Amino acid sequence: CTGSLHTRMHDTSWRGRVGAHNSRGVELEPGLEWKLRLSTRVRRGSPPLPTPLPPSRTYLPPSTAPKSRKAAIQQPIATIHSRSPGMAADADAPLLPDHDRQELSMASLFFTPLSAPKKAKAATVPEMNTDGVHMKAIVANAAKECELVEGMNLPVLGAGEVLIKVHTSAINRLDTMQRKGLSPVPAGVTSVLGLEVYGEIVKFAAHDQVHVKLGWDVGDRVIALLSGGGNAEYVALPITLLMRPPPNLSMVEAGAMPETWLTAFQLLYLVGGFGPGKSVLIHAGGSGVGLAATQLAREGGASAIFVTAGSQDKIDMCKAMGATAGFSRHDNDGVWAPLVREANDGKGVDVILDCVGANYFEQNAEVAALEASWVLFGTLGGAATGESVPFMRLLMKKRLSLLATTLRTRSVAYKEELTRRFTEEALPGFAPGADGSAPKYQVIVDRTFTLAETQQAHECMESNANTGKIALLVSEEAMAQGGSGE
Repeated sequence: CTGSLHTRMHDTSWRGRVGAHNSRGVELEPGLEWKLRLSTRVRRGSPPLPTPLPPSRTYLPPSTAPKSRKAAIQQPIATIHSRSPGMAADADAPLLPDHDRQELSMASLFFTPLSAPKKAKAATVPEMNTDGVHMKAIVANAAKECELVEGMNLPVLGAGEVLIKVHTSAINRLDTMQRKGLSPVPAGVTSVLGLEVYGEIVKFAAHDQVHVKLGWDVGDRVIALLSGGGNAEYVALPITLLMRPPPNLSMVEAGAMPETWLTAFQLLYLVGGFGPGKSVLIHAGGSGVGLAATQLAREGGASAIFVTAGSQDKIDMCKAMGATAGFSRHDNDGVWAPLVREANDGKGVDVILDCVGANYFEQNAEVAALEASWVLFGTLGGAATGESVPFMRLLMKKRLSLLATTLRTRSVAYKEELTRRFTEEALPGFAPGADGSAPKYQVIVDRTFTLAETQQAHECMESNANTGKIALLVSEEAMAQGGSGE
């Protein structure tokens, strides 16, 4: 509830908004305003509140929630600071003594609507008739190559899902691993490759009005993180995972943004405990995730940002995005840990984002600060450290937190929260500032391919030739704007 509370001796009224939500956080009746009256009684000498509160504010700890109507009548639900008649409503004015506090009990409770609910706008574009419609999609064949399948059935929409016409998508390392049989498809997820999408809404689940509550309409342009299915002409996903693309991003940039940026945001904030003043080491800094994490750490107030990469060109790009220093994995016989400590004034780093694994295990332990967070999200360099590496001793020596994480297999609820936080905290940074300043964040796209060229796109990624993202052009509209294979 949000609103204002007005108190008299035996009557308290509240005016504002009441939000009713279901278990997935979807508001059920938006647009309603209510007036709430609470009958109150005065109990003098009530104990003081645990924490001093501003005047005319309520304190309602969860433990006081009434469990029955009888309890609701008898149990106080709030304590309000009263003021003498005529006292100015100044936040700094002194409160009355404790014995003049009032305790509220729900002797009577009335809700009165002050305005009618807002009507959802009528759809300006009709939903797509999907009868007899088929699509092109990319799957991994028996030869472990990408195959373009034509005439595939469109996805069947489940409750709360939406059908998207895909304009652009992108390639991620996990796609190449799935193609080679190294990463099994999660249960219930399509075998079609692709973990992110930019497109437009063409259809909602039958008899499902969730889109009205969330403000979506047919024809809206969207971006989203997927569990699979993005390398196709159409894809279905929960409507709660949709985001609105910043209008200044191109189709290619929008389709190449969700998976890497949401991954980087998750690694830093939801898992790694990153915050202002902390130093960060990012492996594979020239990758899509690496460049996104570098920019997020820069804007998040990192004291220093270090990267490892496979070429000087990639290191230069990382520096352009805000990295303090970078180190090539091919130089100095692959030894970079002493160089990182030297660049950090002899100190260890506070957060490590590691997609390499076994090959970097000992150097990560060496470069980590005391009680650092070490976030493991990939094992490109192997998963087994070998018997000669004192695995647990290295962790215990510095009280390190080794935090292994994935994203694709997370629950929808987790991804909803991740999407919500990213939308609120990071997505605005892709748009120009109100004063006309440049956006804080850039989506770095190395090159583009068409859907029919997906195998070449995978080979490009596996050769580590790219700095930033490899995008896929799917729709005719996207191909008309994008070009191919540069």
